[in-house]
Amino acid sequence: MARVLVVDDDPIFQTQMGIILNRLGHQAMAAKNMAEGLALAEKQVADVVFLDVYLPDAFGLDGIGRFRSLATEPEVIVVTAQGDPDSAERAIHNGAWYYLEKPVVLGTIRLTLERCLDSRDKLREAGQRLVLERDGIVGSSPALKQSLFLLGQAARGRENVCITGETGTGKELFARALHDNSPRRDRPFVVVDCTNIPSSLAESILFGHTRGAFTDARQDYDGLIALADGGTLFLDEVGDMPGELQRTLLRVIQEKRYRPLGAKRERTSDFRVVAVTNRDIRGMVKSGAFREDLYYRLAQRHLHLPPLRLRGDDVRLLAGHYVTRICSDQGMDVKGLSTEYLESLSSLDWPGNVRQLVSTIGVSIANAGDAPVLVPHHLPPDHKARYLRQRQRESLAARPGPPETGPADTHDVAPGLEDSPELPTLRQFRETAWERLEAAYVARLWTASGGRVAEAMRLAGISRARLYQLLKKFPRDAGPDRPVTD
Repeated sequence: MARVLVVDDDPIFQTQMGIILNRLGHQAMAAKNMAEGLALAEKQVADVVFLDVYLPDAFGLDGIGRFRSLATEPEVIVVTAQGDPDSAERAIHNGAWYYLEKPVVLGTIRLTLERCLDSRDKLREAGQRLVLERDGIVGSSPALKQSLFLLGQAARGRENVCITGETGTGKELFARALHDNSPRRDRPFVVVDCTNIPSSLAESILFGHTRGAFTDARQDYDGLIALADGGTLFLDEVGDMPGELQRTLLRVIQEKRYRPLGAKRERTSDFRVVAVTNRDIRGMVKSGAFREDLYYRLAQRHLHLPPLRLRGDDVRLLAGHYVTRICSDQGMDVKGLSTEYLESLSSLDWPGNVRQLVSTIGVSIANAGDAPVLVPHHLPPDHKARYLRQRQRESLAARPGPPETGPADTHDVAPGLEDSPELPTLRQFRETAWERLEAAYVARLWTASGGRVAEAMRLAGISRARLYQLLKKFPRDAGPDRPVTD
């Protein structure tokens, strides 16, 4: 029997899921919003969470990492009545186990839940057996553990691997860890910087050349392909590879054969490819910017790394690790970390991920001078401003909503009020007027933003969760078939 939590503000769906889960022999729990769901999942130790996308207090997809970071690491299955391919892909990248569209039936719930729980058990069992060399990879969040588990699987295999993720997420660290944990660990790890290979020298750099192959070829030269024999060929930023170089590498990766410039015979090289990129390489394939045949040869296994904002308390672990490392490298006493400083780091989104965090810690240490403990005052000015702005937003969000005084002109806010048989109370009038004002504003906001979520958030100065709360309360004029876009 599993403990299953349903987080959805629809009481009918909650009841239906409760009946289904009880029939399947599981313990069902229900919450109507994100805050209540997180508290219940932690208190009641949930194994699986069925999570709605549009909740009154939050955007469900942004809460996946928060559930996964709980001590019990519950699996999250997203359930929504307004599904679309982009949301499904984003849900999986954020750590969801699966993505379902309403209405759901007994058979679908049973099969999905059985597979989810079976996968959870196997993952835990494998995690207990798997020991990885993970030099420099710091953290213990569920999102990182999942990536490390997939890394361990890939390391034992022979397939080429494509590692994707935002800038600064540690793709090269994972690539090196994959090599160090593979049977090829004692052979070379050869780096190919795909952004800096001149077209005119590409074949010479990759395949090498013989003496006299061209004017300056005074001696034989082994290219990078030859150096990688028996080891790993690391294609750094493969998404930036020029089209001509893509064509050049295609056959070599497939056949493991190449011909140095000036040579009469082909040579062989037994290498494994690990490619990384921060670009949407699948989107590039669809647009024709990256060769489809090359992509499928590179991505025999695909590993997507989570951004730092989805890794929960890993920020604190990383901060402790890099403060110690930076201070030691600079020959100074290791500085302490105040609770406020750690809270300030945890409150930021980190678009540059771990790389940006490390840079920020380095600046903080420099700003601290001889101070033995880091505090928010030591943050760089832009980070300090964002931290204070975030605290101010949280303070404002905690204040009561509607103002205590209604507008003076009731004809503009509540037309027809003078024709009502009974005069409403001031409270009733104020609530009605406030709702009309909000509805009018949301309609105007949606038109002004062109239906783009990011633009609507910028114009209104509100969070994504608050915007979705308003859109759920006041359906946009664009109609139900128009997708919400970023």
